[in-house]
Amino acid sequence: KPSLLPSLQPSSIPTDCANMPGWEAGGSVPLLSGLKCAQIGTFIEYCTALKDEQFRFNGLLVSQACCTCGGHHRHSNMPSASPSTSSAPTNIASEKPSLIPSQNPTIQGPTLSPTPCVDLAGWVFFDDNVVSMGCLQLSNDPTNLCPSPGATGLVGSSFEGIHATDACCICK
Repeated sequence: KPSLLPSLQPSSIPTDCANMPGWEAGGSVPLLSGLKCAQIGTFIEYCTALKDEQFRFNGLLVSQACCTCGGHHRHSNMPSASPSTSSAPTNIASEKPSLIPSQNPTIQGPTLSPTPCVDLAGWVFFDDNVVSMGCLQLSNDPTNLCPSPGATGLVGSSFEGIHATDACCICK
């Protein structure tokens, strides 16, 4: 219920509010009847427009049902002075080791979808004929042009210390 003596100053304790589930404006006025708290949003003008008894729904007026208009469930979201405990598991990994290991530990490993490979832009090397070859040229014949691990010579060539196996997706 609204206070009989409302405060003239805002509370220093932060609060959360939950609109009355399923409430909608009653009545038969187009554009207003059937309006839900979520549709009112932050438009307090609706609070004034819907204050009349004809818009009562399930015994509640907008001022009783919708947070924007001063209604429904408000509760403090301040942390409690003492910690609460729960035996229910969470979906969030803690930063500290658990005293009781989880039956379903959080797995932090590779993602389910692979990260797309991207060629190193501007990477090239030069063959003996001073022809520059980049990742695009290597992709024409990766079997013969991409270096095998530990290769030297042309196929083991690098540009500024970066080998084709590190620069070109086709050679990975």
